[in-house]
Amino acid sequence: MNLLKKNSGSVLIEAMVGLSLIVMSFSGIVALVSRGFQLNVDALNKFVATNLATEGIEIMKNALDTDLYKATNGWDGTNRVKKGMYEVDYSCDVVDEFPCVYFPTGGRSPRFLKRSDSGVYSYEEGTIETPFKRSVVVDVQGDAVVIYSIVRWDNRGTEEEVQISNTFMNWRKNPS
Repeated sequence: MNLLKKNSGSVLIEAMVGLSLIVMSFSGIVALVSRGFQLNVDALNKFVATNLATEGIEIMKNALDTDLYKATNGWDGTNRVKKGMYEVDYSCDVVDEFPCVYFPTGGRSPRFLKRSDSGVYSYEEGTIETPFKRSVVVDVQGDAVVIYSIVRWDNRGTEEEVQISNTFMNWRKNPS
């Protein structure tokens, strides 16, 4: 009987140490899985932002091509694509209503893009609010037009940004 009373406290201490090791092991695994999910969301946001920036370049390129075919003097400053900052999406009719929103003083877009159920991003149409803001900056330099497409979003309190640029040359001078 004396032997059981001497060892009864050590079993409790061993159980508490073993249980604390198991809890610390599981908390490490949970932290690792949680960080993996965060990195997955970060990679997805960068992927979407890069594609939205590329889409901004494509929309402006379409507007430039339309201007070249409609204008008789090429890029002589009479075209509708002027130096400044734009908010563009595919809901704009590039032929008749371009630009959707134009800011001649520059700056960055304050509005968030929305996503429709079919996956199309737009400023006006869509049911899902996204964290992305797209600004397309145009700089006209003689026969060249430099376009910067900038997409910004909030990443857990830190503002992230993707910027893509492209230069388009007026290689079709006097396209009549």
